[in-house]
Amino acid sequence: MNASSHTEVPFWLTSISTEEFATFRDNLVSEEEAFEIGMQVEVRMDKPYTNMGVFTRFEFLQEGKPILVMKCGCHFEFDRNYWTDQISDYQITVPAGLISHLLVITVGTARGIIHSKKPAWLDKALLPTIDVSGVMQEDMVFNMNPKEEE
Repeated sequence: MNASSHTEVPFWLTSISTEEFATFRDNLVSEEEAFEIGMQVEVRMDKPYTNMGVFTRFEFLQEGKPILVMKCGCHFEFDRNYWTDQISDYQITVPAGLISHLLVITVGTARGIIHSKKPAWLDKALLPTIDVSGVMQEDMVFNMNPKEEE
């Protein structure tokens, strides 16, 4: 499948998890000083290869020290028939465009979690809009080793 094709993908957002949430008031330099924001992305697929988790971790930093750290995951279920065209030689290939789409959903979810959980003293900590189109440049391949499934 071409990563840029517009094939309808049957998937559902089944759950949202907050994996990590911490604030560090002692590291706050100034409420007026801007934050540097670091982002990490992780994609996991379960067996029997119908569910995928997309995780984002954000660190709001001032002078290199964390002020707020949050990691969340959006968990998606896929129609098993969707993967038929993506499976070859015991590997599933997930198109980069699909992962980018799921990442957009996960970043928006992270923004809401940060907004709802941050303390009042962090009222200026807002996760800005992020262009994630360049994050996933290549398709991801997950190995389906049949020996591991026994």
